[in-house]
Amino acid sequence: MDIFMTLIGISMLIFGANWFVDGSVSIARKLKIPSMVIGLTLVAFGTSAPEAAVSVQSAINGVSEISFGNVIGSNLFNLLFILGLTALIQPVAIHVSSLKKEMPFMLFVTATALFLGYEGKGAFGFSVYDGYVLIILFGMYLYSMLEMIQQDSEALDVTNKQLSLKKAILFSLLGLGLIIFGADLTIKGAVGIAVYLGIPDIVIGLTIIAAGTSLPELITSVVAAKKGESDIAIGNIVGSNIFNILFILGLSASIRAFSIDARALFDIVLLLIFTIITFILMRTGRIISRKEGAILLLCYIGYIIFRLLNQ
Repeated sequence: MDIFMTLIGISMLIFGANWFVDGSVSIARKLKIPSMVIGLTLVAFGTSAPEAAVSVQSAINGVSEISFGNVIGSNLFNLLFILGLTALIQPVAIHVSSLKKEMPFMLFVTATALFLGYEGKGAFGFSVYDGYVLIILFGMYLYSMLEMIQQDSEALDVTNKQLSLKKAILFSLLGLGLIIFGADLTIKGAVGIAVYLGIPDIVIGLTIIAAGTSLPELITSVVAAKKGESDIAIGNIVGSNIFNILFILGLSASIRAFSIDARALFDIVLLLIFTIITFILMRTGRIISRKEGAILLLCYIGYIIFRLLNQ
């Protein structure tokens, strides 16, 4: 039953991602919105729905530590595994705006979370006011996206076959629904298989559960890159990471302040370091090559092994 559930979930992810990307691209073309903006907002926020659901519910239940782990773990997975795998399958071209605006802002957001969370003498946590700061920054981020749309008056190519606006919206919503439900089925099925095979809980948590909520980003980015929509792929990853920290972590802290094990400092510092490294890789030739994608993947594998050996 678990194997069947996993296969159904994966099928839903694949079909859903194709519909979601096609619908999103068509919406961008019809409304003359740059694909990068669609990737940074609609696609990124949509594929982050599983993380949002898990983190907000955790905060309500008084276990906000899970919110933090979910956000930082998902961001590492997005940056290293998803971007790495996407580049390994299809080298990812980097839009100039990503180098000048989005990546520096993601770097700033990560550094801000580290600054707000560090309480000195090894203590680490977020107050309600820290949450408010992150939420305010999220509002500023959305405002900047609106400005980007208004400033970009360049006519988009509308010669390719496109869906009508109504059909594009329908495809996007159906695709997103399939992605979210497909991810849920895949996680449950995979966990069931892991339990049956006697895989330790810690391994399940660090791999299947941590990566599971990022399955929508993974499938969407890979499909977008294969379709030649690298702006959607990069926008999805960068936008999701920004959304995870500013909105999900901000909202979780706003609901309930929390302090966590000082070892969590290691993970967010590592996220900041890898964000800097990825930014440097993007600047070299404005492309993430297959070789660089493989390096990012190996970094993620190394991180997981380290985490397994140091619990």
